Amino acid sequence: MVGDSIEGLHIQSSPFMPNIGEIVEALPCFKSLKMLIIDGDRPETSFDNIVAPLETLSMRFTPDTCHSLTSALENPTWLPTLKAVRMYQETNPLRETPRPNPEDTLEQSLQSVCAARDIQLAWTSDWQYSTYFQD
Repeated sequence: MVGDSIEGLHIQSSPFMPNIGEIVEALPCFKSLKMLIIDGDRPETSFDNIVAPLETLSMRFTPDTCHSLTSALENPTWLPTLKAVRMYQETNPLRETPRPNPEDTLEQSLQSVCAARDIQLAWTSDWQYSTYFQD
């Protein structure tokens, strides 16, 4: 199976594929993934179907994405190998979803669950591919 040998995957939506939910639903087929980037609008699925030994998970910030990810991370058995979560904030002011204030409940919840699981949480305003593809 092709998915067994893939260690890094970048899922990106486009005008031809505006909803990436179907691809996210296929993630259980990728059993060797260590790095996953979801670049696009939030899929209408949950993240708890990911079973690969992910070490890095990166995605665009939206309130829904933040909430879904926090809910999935609250299960301590989900992605036990996860070491880093990177949230990307859109820099295009026409499409921007503002990053929450540090006092915001969404960000606090995500920070708390990441801290409890010893997962590094980073916020970035631009995709920094060199940090995602390091060995």
